[in-house]
Amino acid sequence: MKKFLFLTIPLLFASLSVKAQWQIGLQAGYDYDVYTINTGYQYDFNYVPQGGLTIAVPFQRQFTDWLGLRFDLAYVQKNTRMYRSSIYKEMFTNSKNSYISLPVMANFSFGGTYVRGFANVGGYIGYWTAGKVNGVQPNIDLITDVEDYVGFNEKYVFSKKRDNRLDAGLAGGIGLSVQTKGRIGFNIEGRVYYGLTSTKNNYMRVNYPAYHTTFAIQAGVFFLLDKVNLNRNCNCE
Repeated sequence: MKKFLFLTIPLLFASLSVKAQWQIGLQAGYDYDVYTINTGYQYDFNYVPQGGLTIAVPFQRQFTDWLGLRFDLAYVQKNTRMYRSSIYKEMFTNSKNSYISLPVMANFSFGGTYVRGFANVGGYIGYWTAGKVNGVQPNIDLITDVEDYVGFNEKYVFSKKRDNRLDAGLAGGIGLSVQTKGRIGFNIEGRVYYGLTSTKNNYMRVNYPAYHTTFAIQAGVFFLLDKVNLNRNCNCE
């Protein structure tokens, strides 16, 4: 993560000093999170992908016809579902996890004046802000020694020893944008966030790291803050 900050922060400041074209937008869409964890001896724990919501405010600095710098302020849900098999098959836990992420990516575009394809390549840093869990768990009556199952629905309580709330990894996407003759444009993008930081700290004798990989499809609108220049051969100055 330190290397990522070392490379991206100077780029952000450099973009402020270069005369180029700014744009701001709003995007929203659906994401699909794959939670990868080695369950080890917990052989009956099964994790399956879950869907969620993503909303982002993207900023882009266009330097040339084909090259720009893109950074988003994004809300990303990374939801998971765990269910038990074997004798505990009635048990399950749904987790709704909210993350604030800052992807920073190089933007490469290609195509015509009004319709263009693009690719974003870079990384992201983020923070696990909140969680909510619901499901079914065993409940043992200590008097009758009878095991039953009860439902729960509650806020997730973070543990400094157990949970790593800092999130970082690689980010990228491909999409299509449509520019009108004015300052307004529209785009659609498929994106992936590939987590490189485990959600779990090494707090037990046997540690099993866990990672999120989140796929998203999002659409939105963007607004050119500078004077519109549809001459694709210019240097955007």
